[in-house]
Amino acid sequence: MTGVAPGTADRLRAPLPGGKALDPAVRSGLFGPLALLCAVLFLVLYAGSGATDVWFAWTVAHPLTATTLGAGFGSAVVLLVLAALEPGWANARLAAFAPILLAGGSLLAARGHEGPRTAGLVVFEVGVRLWDAWLIGLVAVLVLTLVAVPVQLARRREGQGDVRTAPMPVWARVVAGLEGGALVAGGVAVFGGGSWFWPVTPLDLRVLAVWMVVIGALLLHGVVEGDLRRAAGGLAALVAFGFLALLGVAYYAGHLDWGSAWLFAAALLVLMGTGAVGLLLLAWARVARPVVAAVADATGAVPPHADHGFFGPDSVTWRVWSYPTSLTVGFQRAVVVEELDPALVASVDATRAIRDRPAPATTARCGTSRWSPSRAPRRP
Repeated sequence: MTGVAPGTADRLRAPLPGGKALDPAVRSGLFGPLALLCAVLFLVLYAGSGATDVWFAWTVAHPLTATTLGAGFGSAVVLLVLAALEPGWANARLAAFAPILLAGGSLLAARGHEGPRTAGLVVFEVGVRLWDAWLIGLVAVLVLTLVAVPVQLARRREGQGDVRTAPMPVWARVVAGLEGGALVAGGVAVFGGGSWFWPVTPLDLRVLAVWMVVIGALLLHGVVEGDLRRAAGGLAALVAFGFLALLGVAYYAGHLDWGSAWLFAAALLVLMGTGAVGLLLLAWARVARPVVAAVADATGAVPPHADHGFFGPDSVTWRVWSYPTSLTVGFQRAVVVEELDPALVASVDATRAIRDRPAPATTARCGTSRWSPSRAPRRP
C-alpha cells in the first residue's frame, strides 16, 4: 500500500484461517443436520409452547419452560450455522463439542421417564411415540458427533497453525470464566434436585439444568480458547438465547411470581450483555483498532511535501545556482559581460556616483527607458 507505514497493511488484511481446514464431514455431516434438527425443535417449543402435549416428546408443565428450551435450540441454530460457514476448524470447534454435552445430558435426564404411551409419528405405517423418537434422536446426535469429530481431528494441519487474531482481554476472560463456572455449578446442583423460578416437573427441571451446564461449558470453552474470533459464534448464540428467552419472559409475565423470577430475567440480561460486549470487543479488535492504528501510522510516517519554490531540484536553474563556482566565477563573468555594453559603461562614467547614489543609476538601467547623453547628469 503506497504511502502507508510498514506493518499497516498487515493489520488491515483479514487474518487467514490457519491450522486445519473444516472437514466436510463436520460441515455437512454434523453441523448441517444438527442445525435443521434444532430449527424444528425451536419451532415446536418456541412457537408451540402452549401445545407441547401434541407436538413434543413430553408435556411441558409451564409454557415458559418450553419457550426457554426453544430459545436454547434457536441459539443452537445460530451457533451451528455460523460454525458451518467457517473455513477453519479453530473458529468452528466451539460448536462441535456442545452436541455431546446436550445429547448426553438429555439422555441422562430422561433416565427413568416413561413418556406418553400414545403414538405421535407414523413411519413406514408403524406408530412411533414422540418420546421414543426423542431418545432415538439424542442417540443419533451422539453417534454422529463421535464419528465426525475424530475425522476432523485426524485431518492434517495446513498453513502456519492456529493463530489467535483477536486475543480476549484478561478481564473478559475472568468475567466469562466466573459466569461459566457459576452456570455449570448451578446446573449440576439443579440437576440433583434443586428448585426453579416457576412450577416445573422433575424432567423439565433436569433438562433446564442440562442447558445451564451446556451454556456454562461453552463460556468456559471460549475462555480456554482465549480468542474473540474463535468465540464469535458462541457470543452471537448468547445474544440470540438471551433475546429469545427475554421475549418469552415478557410474553408470559403474568404467569410468573416476580419475587424470584426477576433473578431469571437478570441472568438472561447478563448472558445477552456478555455476548454483546464480546462482539463489540471483536469488532474493535478486527475493524476499528486496525483502522485507527493505520491512520495514526500514516499521519506520523508521511512527511509534508517540501516547498522548492518555482524551480525544483531537477530544473536547470536549480542546477546552475547550486554549482560550487556559480557565485564566484560565474558572477564575475556576468559583471565582465555587462561591461561590454557601451550604454552601461557610458552611464557609469557619466555619473561617477555609483558608490554614493546607486539607486538612480540602477533604476536608469533597470527601467523601461534607455539612457541618453542628453539626459545624463552634469558634473559639478
